[in-house]
Amino acid sequence: METILLPSLLNWMEVDGLDIRDCVLSSPPRGSNDDESMVFFNIGAGQSPEYFIVFCSVGDTKWYKHKLIDKFPKKIDFYSGKLYAMCLNDDHLEIEIQHVSDISSEKTLSITEFNVAPSSTYIPMLEDYWVLTHYVRSCGETFKIQIYGNPRGVYMQVFSINIWKMDLSLLTLEEVKSMGDHVFFLGKNTVLSCSVAELGFTKGCLYFTQPDEMSLYRYEIDDNSMLLSLPCPDVPSPWFSSSWLMIPTTIRNVD
Repeated sequence: METILLPSLLNWMEVDGLDIRDCVLSSPPRGSNDDESMVFFNIGAGQSPEYFIVFCSVGDTKWYKHKLIDKFPKKIDFYSGKLYAMCLNDDHLEIEIQHVSDISSEKTLSITEFNVAPSSTYIPMLEDYWVLTHYVRSCGETFKIQIYGNPRGVYMQVFSINIWKMDLSLLTLEEVKSMGDHVFFLGKNTVLSCSVAELGFTKGCLYFTQPDEMSLYRYEIDDNSMLLSLPCPDVPSPWFSSSWLMIPTTIRNVD
């Protein structure tokens, strides 16, 4: 329950108009001066197509910032001593920390682009379709989810969903046939996950919302079925795209 203070990000957030898109911790810190434990932020500059990896060690007095050129991360992940960034357009980055010199504490990033080979590739039979790509971290694993749909005005009629599990050691994607103990929640601005046991479900599934829609979708991968509902039909206008919020589990006494 120790509180560890990090350098302030307020100056960049307020002056440069940056938004935090994602964050990851390389390892649990052993104390306030654990220079092996790193904190990484994926930060975007408002509506402009500029992204930065901002990082520091626990105990550092300042943040280091690295601008990404023509790469737009959707998810960052830490595995086996390296940071990985999953970006738009199926770009993938392997990122390592480099010290400027042996006598200097200055740090920089070494970035290598790589490809991830899927175990199978889905090719829609339609010419006009959309695809939304999400990355979810769940129980120590990273999943890639693609939702395909037909444009219907400002809405999208979903006709296919593909889920892969990423293997960062082999740089491959394994197609998921069963959700197992995973429950995913996908939205325009937020992505969450939890276990089946925590929710009292019998099997895993995928919940998602669509931008500018009030509908809630539930997808069952086992039988490729989709349930559509309208949980809040009386929301007054104007309304905004929903965000997922995980409420902490509470203990119930059956008696």
